[in-house]
Amino acid sequence: MDATYKQFLDDGPITYSQRVDSVKVYSGRNRVLVTWRPVSDPRVTKVNIFWSGDSQHKEVPISSVSDTSVIIDQLTEGNYVFDFYTYDDNGNHSVKVEALGAVYDTLFEKRLTLRGVNSIESNDHLLEIKFKSMLGVSGYINEEIVYTSALDGLQKNISLAGTDSLISISDFSGEGFTHRSVYKPQSLSPDLFYSASQYVVAASGAVAATYTNAVFTPILADPTVMKDPVSGYYYAYGTEDKWSTDNKNHIVPIVRSADLVSWSYVGDAFTTRPSWKSSGGIWAPDIAVINGKYYLYYACSTWGDDNPGIGLAISSFPTSGFVDQGKLFLSSEIGVPNSIDPFYFEDGGKKYLFWGSFSTAASQGTYGVELSDDGTTVKNMNEKFKIAAGDWEAVNLFKKNGYYYFFGSKGSCCEGASSTYHVRVARATSLAGPYLDKDGNDIAERGNGTIVLQKNALYIGPGHNARVITDKKGDDWILYHAMNANNPVVDNVNQRALLLDKINWDTDGWPLVNDGTPSVSSTTAPVF
Repeated sequence: MDATYKQFLDDGPITYSQRVDSVKVYSGRNRVLVTWRPVSDPRVTKVNIFWSGDSQHKEVPISSVSDTSVIIDQLTEGNYVFDFYTYDDNGNHSVKVEALGAVYDTLFEKRLTLRGVNSIESNDHLLEIKFKSMLGVSGYINEEIVYTSALDGLQKNISLAGTDSLISISDFSGEGFTHRSVYKPQSLSPDLFYSASQYVVAASGAVAATYTNAVFTPILADPTVMKDPVSGYYYAYGTEDKWSTDNKNHIVPIVRSADLVSWSYVGDAFTTRPSWKSSGGIWAPDIAVINGKYYLYYACSTWGDDNPGIGLAISSFPTSGFVDQGKLFLSSEIGVPNSIDPFYFEDGGKKYLFWGSFSTAASQGTYGVELSDDGTTVKNMNEKFKIAAGDWEAVNLFKKNGYYYFFGSKGSCCEGASSTYHVRVARATSLAGPYLDKDGNDIAERGNGTIVLQKNALYIGPGHNARVITDKKGDDWILYHAMNANNPVVDNVNQRALLLDKINWDTDGWPLVNDGTPSVSSTTAPVF
C-alpha cells in the first residue's frame, strides 16, 4: 500500500529546518520590531522575512540563539502580513510562519486623543494642573507639558505619568503652557506617537475653550452619544455610511471625546451587518449603558423598506466587541409602519424603547413600549403607546424641571442642498404624553411642534439629535448632524457631519438651539 505516499518521494526526501516560533510584531513609525523565540536547530543560518506579496524581504543572519529580533524599516503606514522561513547552508527551509502587524505614521496620530484638562490653580509661580482620567485608553503612557521657567526664562519639558492626574510646577512663568498626549501602541513598540498639542491659558479654575462647527467630519449621521462611566469619555455612534476620506463603508462608526468638541475616530461597532434581516443598512443607533454593559439598539432598513425592524447588539466595551442579539421586532410584528430610529429611556425604574418614522398609514407615528428588566426584549408588543404622529422621526426625550421634552425631526434628511430636515419640540408632564407644543397642540396630530433648530446659509438639514448633555456649569448641549452648503454631497453620499450647540431656555421653559440655527463662528465650549 505504498502508492499513497510514494509520489511524494520522486525527488527524494524533503528536509525541513526548525521554524521560528512565537513571532511578535510591534508597531513603530514606518517600521516594526519583530521578535521570536531562540532557534535551537544548529543547522539554521538565517531567517528570511517576506511581505507585500513576497515582493520585498529581509534576511536575518542567525549565528547564535541570541539572534531573536530585527527591525524592518522603510515601510509605509498600513497593515502587513509577514511570512517567515528559516534556512540552513544546504538550502533547506522551514515551513512558513505567518504574522500580522501594523505600521503607523501620521494617519494613526490624527486619531489619538488629547488628554483633557479638568482645572487649573495658579498662585505666583506655582501652577497646579489637574487632567482628566485616561483609564481604558489603549496605548496612552504619559502627558508632555512644556512651559517657561521663572528661574532662567527657558522652556522646560516635564511629563505626567498616565496613572497620575495632578502635576505641580513651582517655577511657572508666562501666560500658559502647551501639552500633548504620548502613546506607545505596544510594550515593545520601537517608537512613541503623539496627539495634537494644545496651548492652554493658565487662568485659575476650569479651562475656558472655544470651538467652531463642525466638531467631526466627514460624517456621523443620526448621532447617539453617552458618557462612559468607566473612562469618563464621551462616545458617539452614527449611521452606516461610506466616508470620502478613506473610501470605506463604516458600519456604525464610533468617535470619542473628552469635551464634546475634539472627537477622534476609534473604530466601527460592526465588521459585518447582522444577519437577521436579508437586506438593509444599519441606521440610527442608540447607545445606553445597562447593567454594566453597552447596549446598542439600531434600525435595519433600506430606502422605502416596507418592513424594517429594530435590533440590539451588546458589548463589554464601548469601542469593540459588540455581539448582535438579533431583532427585537419587525414593523409587521409590532404593527407600526417604518419602525426605525430607536431611543432607549429609563423612567420610574422601568426601561422603555421609543421608535418610529415617517408614514401616512393609519397606524403611523412614534411609539413607546416597555422592555424587559434586562433590556433585551419587549415585554408585551400589544401594550405600545403612541406619542407623536407620522410626520416625525428621530425621537429623543430629555427630562428637565418636571417636564418630558420630546425632540424630533421633520422634513427630508438626505437630499443634499434640497434637504428640509429640522428639529421641533413638544413637552409633557408624563412619559406617555400627551406631548404639546408651545401653542398647546398635541403632536400626536400631524402638523404640530415648535421649531428649535433649522438651516442657515452654511448648514443644511440640521437634525436627528443625540441625547442632551449637561455640562459642569449646568448648561445643556445638543449634538446633531447637518451638511455644509458648500459641499453637501460627495460621491452620492450626503455629508452629514457632527455639530454641537448650546440649548438656551426661555422663562417659560422652552428650548432654542443656539439662535435657532447652527452656530457658524467661534463659540464658547462646554465646561467639564
